[in-house]
Amino acid sequence: MPELKLTKDTVCVTETLLDTAAEQPVELDYSLPDYYPGIFRLLKTSVRPMIHQTRVSGSRLTVDGTCKVTILYIGEEDDSVRTVEQILPFSRTLELKGESENPVVRCSCRCYHASGRAVSPRRLDVRGGISIRVKVTAQKEVPVISSAAGGGVQLHGYTGIFCGKRRTSAKPFSVSEELELPQTKPAFGGLISSRTAVRTDDVKIIANKVICRGELICHMLYLPEGGGRPEAMEYTLPISQIADLPGVDEEDTIDARFETLNFLLEPQPDGNGRRLEAEWTMMLSCVSDRPRETAAADDVFSTRCPVEAGTKELKAERLAGSLDTQQQLRAVLNTDPVSEAAGVIAHISEISARSENGVVLVSGMLELCALCFGESAPFAAEKVIPFEFETACRAEGEISCIPAAQILSVSHTLTDGDTLEVRVQLQVSGTVCEKVTLEAITDLCLDEETALPPPGCALRIYYGEPGETVWDIARRFGAPVTAILEENDLDGETLREKQMLLIPSED
Repeated sequence: MPELKLTKDTVCVTETLLDTAAEQPVELDYSLPDYYPGIFRLLKTSVRPMIHQTRVSGSRLTVDGTCKVTILYIGEEDDSVRTVEQILPFSRTLELKGESENPVVRCSCRCYHASGRAVSPRRLDVRGGISIRVKVTAQKEVPVISSAAGGGVQLHGYTGIFCGKRRTSAKPFSVSEELELPQTKPAFGGLISSRTAVRTDDVKIIANKVICRGELICHMLYLPEGGGRPEAMEYTLPISQIADLPGVDEEDTIDARFETLNFLLEPQPDGNGRRLEAEWTMMLSCVSDRPRETAAADDVFSTRCPVEAGTKELKAERLAGSLDTQQQLRAVLNTDPVSEAAGVIAHISEISARSENGVVLVSGMLELCALCFGESAPFAAEKVIPFEFETACRAEGEISCIPAAQILSVSHTLTDGDTLEVRVQLQVSGTVCEKVTLEAITDLCLDEETALPPPGCALRIYYGEPGETVWDIARRFGAPVTAILEENDLDGETLREKQMLLIPSED
């Protein structure tokens, strides 16, 4: 019997090492500095968590971040709006299901509860909780049998295009800029809130590097020096970064994300409150996926002897497309009578994507807080609004996608004195992969000492039914697939109509 020769290919299997949400408490006991006015009434307590770094060591993941606690209150002396801000670091270690050389970590966090109370006019007590959403995946290459020769072995194979080896890169960097307030705006007194987004205009691949260009958009709401109503400002800066990604080329699909880790804003000592020093600590994260043609076999028999085959169920992914869309979200806030809304603070949380009837849907929560001024004291109007919209991306079944959402702009209109119409321009990006389950033969062994009984004749007749496959017929009779195709002059492996077939025996 000729020696059996096997040819193998590899399938990149995606394993989920961790998919969980961990809770982290937030606690702050804070005394106001002497130069701050005492507290008359609290307006708003917010906690904005931010992930700064993720580290994988063996089977452990460590997540480091900070919580920015911002408290808006009305001062005792002049009824002006004041702000207090504190940064609280946190670190959380989570256990993974196993180890991996090159895991992909996607991490986001949100505040699900924040409350503050004034223990005294000069002392604040803040309690809250944040949820850290973590998903860690890893790829490994699994050898599969793609073809065989010798021993009368017949393989039922298939060829598919699946995701190949994934490459990742994370580059921290900082951006510093001198900002100047226009003469029509009052001098800077203190930052209430800020929002940074990067509109990515161009992503190029050149010589194992990814070049990303775009615009950094920074919106801030600040308190004027000496008190008064909050003012809004927005600045746009060009941004360009290069990330090393060895092995990447034009065939790859790149998911490039700019993330803001921290933002510092301070007045220049000699700027009279009109010139500001701004510094952004940022991260450029790149993940590349490349389609790869893979051949594998899912069934086997031999025309000469028994066969033992080892099979595995493999979880692979197939690239479906990319999310690169902008969507305008609209919301209505009903408030007490309002003469002016100084600004609307917007935040996106719980962003996710799924496939339904072949269409990729993006959903999440829009958190809004409007700082309003009425006939009496200022107040904060808040609302959390769920949203969902269709994208142009198409995918079937279960998908793998962790979208990134950025707020590009927020505008509002006051109508009827007690209604705020808010418009939020949202940009969503990310790579969409369809999850595919494969049955593949990974090992093959012939029992060469036990020969199959001969068929007893050189040619047999079989009447095939429509829809039957040549593979099923060949397996039933233990005959070579190619011999049945050639003997009956068939141009396909599935019978279109009832017909008589000649089943030859192997020589």
